[in-house]
Amino acid sequence: MDALLYIYKLKLKLEAIKRELANLVAIKREYLSLMKQLQLPKVTSLSLPDLVISFFTVLFFTLTIRDIVDLFSEGGQGGEG
Repeated sequence: MDALLYIYKLKLKLEAIKRELANLVAIKREYLSLMKQLQLPKVTSLSLPDLVISFFTVLFFTLTIRDIVDLFSEGGQGGEG
């Protein structure tokens, strides 16, 4: 009976790993799609405001929703302690 329970738990872990892998592949696909869509203008010189806007535009498109949620949840924990 212990062997069957162990096999069942291994199956559950394998399914969880497969789901996480599928999630990571989807995130990668979304990231690559966004990077293809992102077309920054080619400029020979940037002013400071243009540089800041370009930086935050790239940052926005490279962060995933999970990263944003993690960022806010970590910031919230620091203020509560």
